[in-house]
Amino acid sequence: MPPQPDALLTFTRFLYSGLPLFVLAAAILRFRLPLITAGLLSCLTALLLGFSFLGANPLLLLYAVGKGAAFTGFIALFLISAILFFHVVTELGVIDAMGKRLLFLAYRPLLQVLVIAWCFAGFMEGIVGFAIPVILVSPLLIAGGVPPFKAVALTLVGHAWAVTYGTVGVALFILSLSSRIPLADLTFWVAVQIGLAFVLTGFAVAHIYGGWRAVREGTVHILVAGAGTVTVFFILTFAGIPQLSAIVGGIVGAVLLIITDSVLCKRALQVPFTLCWPLTLACLAHSSPVPTPTPISCLACSSTALQ
Repeated sequence: MPPQPDALLTFTRFLYSGLPLFVLAAAILRFRLPLITAGLLSCLTALLLGFSFLGANPLLLLYAVGKGAAFTGFIALFLISAILFFHVVTELGVIDAMGKRLLFLAYRPLLQVLVIAWCFAGFMEGIVGFAIPVILVSPLLIAGGVPPFKAVALTLVGHAWAVTYGTVGVALFILSLSSRIPLADLTFWVAVQIGLAFVLTGFAVAHIYGGWRAVREGTVHILVAGAGTVTVFFILTFAGIPQLSAIVGGIVGAVLLIITDSVLCKRALQVPFTLCWPLTLACLAHSSPVPTPTPISCLACSSTALQ
């Protein structure tokens, strides 16, 4: 039977391995050092700890630095592609046009918040990531009447489900390379966890916006959108393109939210469904908001009292 490692020694090495991260965080947050300086200080700390306390020889340290540089180059390929794509669609006016058209739900506050802070923010995370959703989506919520602090909180929570699939799946690939688990074996369980996170963040967004009342009113919408989007996650996983899950999932979730709300409005108004959902979806093609309807007992109107 192989000798068991000493528990205290293992815990001590665990603390040592986390010290470079602590140095990096302290250098940035406490001492306000530039990012390059903080990164070099953290790297120097890791090299000194590895050589002094963890028993790494210079050749092993050189190999570790080379592996880190290789990982950085791999990530840079995704980042350059994602940022280039983002700037192209921004220059074409696509992002601005999409944001303005999402404001057609201004008379349906909770639905608007779910579509923008939950689905659209996740969609943007899937394209470029790195806090860009917070920068782009929060102003849309503020324009829709949400207080600034709450708008930022809604965006931060709402896009969290898409982080693993963010920047066209860069975190997913790095996770596979770091853990040495084949991507094909990893993606199924990632889809399970991200699917659960998608539904939970939907409820969290509703609660942040309007408390438990908003959670009750948005339950059907969130569950329907969650079921459809999770299905998309698994379809893309089995198709071998899980890196598109946040992009496609965000679009599908938003569409399902709007269609579900149309169905509920149809039940409350007793009007034909064929007259309800085309009007709702048609608003996506126009910048002008839809006139405020007469109060009805559905998510559209009952959320109005939350503001």
